[in-house]
Amino acid sequence: MLPYRTDVHAISKERLIDILPFVLYYLMLFIFTASNPFFLDKDILFSKIAFWLLENGFHPVLPDSIDPGYPPLLAYLLAFGWNITGKSLLLSHAIILPFTLGIIWQVHRLLSCFIPIKAVVPAMLIVLADPTLMAQTTLFSADIAMLFFFLLA
Repeated sequence: MLPYRTDVHAISKERLIDILPFVLYYLMLFIFTASNPFFLDKDILFSKIAFWLLENGFHPVLPDSIDPGYPPLLAYLLAFGWNITGKSLLLSHAIILPFTLGIIWQVHRLLSCFIPIKAVVPAMLIVLADPTLMAQTTLFSADIAMLFFFLLA
């Protein structure tokens, strides 16, 4: 029988060494794409909502013209961050970074449950090198937050 990791919840030096190259890669990707503007209509909508929230004292009822029809929690997070540090594109990207790093951790945990120890890092390379995932991590996008919470669940 092949050895599987049964300690998927424990933080150990081996686990951190396994994910370190992926964390460094995604940190470099963050640095090189931190000047990317908001992209796509839903991402621009988040910035419009964040601007409106700042101008209206975080009023919980949005006007119909910018109400997406669902709780815009990421827009509230963006507005809160802008309220603390000022409006900046760098902060907008930095808000997504913890979700990205959480995805790396959750992918490692998930793969550790189902494949042999020696195959976890190569499998992580296959999963985390997905162009769609990498592209989404360079945007201010709710998709990364949803993926993180999906993996967390």
